[in-house]
Amino acid sequence: MKQQTMNQKEKKSIGKGLQMQIMAWALIAGIIILIGGSFAWYTLKERKAESKQAEVMKPYYLTLLNPSETDFLQLSVGSLMPGRIKQIVFCVSNKNNEENTQINMGGSNFDYSMELIYTENVALKYEIYKLSKAEPQGEGIIIAEDRVVVDGMPGIKTTYWKKESQTPLIGRNISDDRHDQVGLNGNVVNRGKYISYEKTETIDNQLHLTAGESGYDSQYFVMEIMWDENEENNFEKYEKETDMIYILVKALQPEPKKRQQTP
Repeated sequence: MKQQTMNQKEKKSIGKGLQMQIMAWALIAGIIILIGGSFAWYTLKERKAESKQAEVMKPYYLTLLNPSETDFLQLSVGSLMPGRIKQIVFCVSNKNNEENTQINMGGSNFDYSMELIYTENVALKYEIYKLSKAEPQGEGIIIAEDRVVVDGMPGIKTTYWKKESQTPLIGRNISDDRHDQVGLNGNVVNRGKYISYEKTETIDNQLHLTAGESGYDSQYFVMEIMWDENEENNFEKYEKETDMIYILVKALQPEPKKRQQTP
């Protein structure tokens, strides 16, 4: 009986210790590659003397923002315990967040791709869903809180969201391609798993931005992070591991087309 009581105390002590360790190592450091403050355009030049003025695609922004669109996205995941789901809301926009009045930005319509990269050090699963704005009340409402500064005073701006569909975006595992591109062959630590959400002949996640009436467009998403069900009872073996997460967005610019000559 004493032995049984001793074992119970040991288990409680170990369980408490693991919980504290997991709170420390499960701080998943998210690094966002911001594609902001930059722009590109295509030009097409005719080499004929009678050619018309070059066709130019308007410059654009492509930026990762926080849900309230008040600042660049700063991914903060925090602790993640088995059985829980962490929801990270973010925005992809062609909004000129720098208020640059020198160039008319955000005027182009274009598709874009999204890429999710993580190091697989922890047995976690990742899913991305498209969101639409919602009222505070209702079932399945996702609440996002952004730290903002208004007139020099820090505060919290709250936004409310709902999933457009219960089906996550369809991604393709392109890890082998990415590893080959940089020469990562063999058993390399932290090579990363690469999931692409790019439009293909069979996949269309409707990742598209337009100019819109306001001069820009935004799409909103939630990334859900959860433990692999098969590893929830084995999480102690990951107590010294940290997963790194990267989100990238890339404009899929339309190819310039030769202007038809009028007779």
